[in-house]
Amino acid sequence: MANTIKFILVFVVAILAIALLLKIFGHLEIEWPTFVKIINISFLVLMAGLMLSTILSQIIGIMVAGTVTDEIVNSIKKGLTTAIEEDHRLSHFEMNSVKRLILRTLRRKLPMILVPYLLLFYLLGAVSLILEVVYLMSLLKG
Repeated sequence: MANTIKFILVFVVAILAIALLLKIFGHLEIEWPTFVKIINISFLVLMAGLMLSTILSQIIGIMVAGTVTDEIVNSIKKGLTTAIEEDHRLSHFEMNSVKRLILRTLRRKLPMILVPYLLLFYLLGAVSLILEVVYLMSLLKG
């Protein structure tokens, strides 16, 4: 969904670029102030589309974070299993106890490590998009 929105946005930018070239070379009969307002409104629509795309990506990212955590834990589990099985100094019971302790700790701590960074990244992205929209709104008024 987010990629579809980005594709549409690129298509709109391409149309605006063609319109600008037509205007510069005199093949488009629109006055410059009107044309500039059209471009400003188009950029506002583009920013709204980008914001929607970013929000969708963030929602998907939050859902994927849990999956990533599980994948990290599973890959560590495979590595631990291989390493512990190759070390013949531990009994089978001790191997399973160590493995369970490490994996339980990872499942509890890994999301607490990842989520703050994800939230900070999303917050910075949202603030950036809001500032861009405010800037474009000021262009429309001026």
